[in-house]
Amino acid sequence: MSEATQGKGLVRGVVVTSLLALCTIITSFQSNRCFIQELTAGGPANLETDRWTRFQAQAIQEHSFRLQMEVFELNRLLGHSHSGVQKFIEEKVKEYDEAVAQYEKEKSRIIALEEKADREREAAGRMRTLFDRATLLLQGAIVLSSMGMLLQKRVAWLPALAAGAGGLAYMMNGFFLRF
Repeated sequence: MSEATQGKGLVRGVVVTSLLALCTIITSFQSNRCFIQELTAGGPANLETDRWTRFQAQAIQEHSFRLQMEVFELNRLLGHSHSGVQKFIEEKVKEYDEAVAQYEKEKSRIIALEEKADREREAAGRMRTLFDRATLLLQGAIVLSSMGMLLQKRVAWLPALAAGAGGLAYMMNGFFLRF
């Protein structure tokens, strides 16, 4: 092999290896970003705990109002003769009914926020897995490319190109989640 051909092959090898290293850096950063997003989806952990605590408190208050409404309904059924008592019971039943409706609405909103956070966590986890696989394949391709440059044989480059192509496919899928 002539020195000119050998020099061109070495330059190509350096360029390919450098591009593989650059893609490895990008996938590594993306994997870290997805990991952080997976941990913080839906807000900080204390915010998630606060939402759950608020959900539980509202469920308890809702139950308490429902029990009180049953007491008022029972009093109404017993038929107190005093019209002021009946009016008071009617107003309280209406007031508690509105409060229960508000608690149910707020609980539904909290559940929707948690379901959204779960979907975000799941997507970030899938993306992180893809970027981790891409990083692994690209790192292997760098090693194989380096060996190909040392051996100065085109056949030695084929595994590097295959691993690099696989790594790039996982990297692109990590960005777009196609397959």
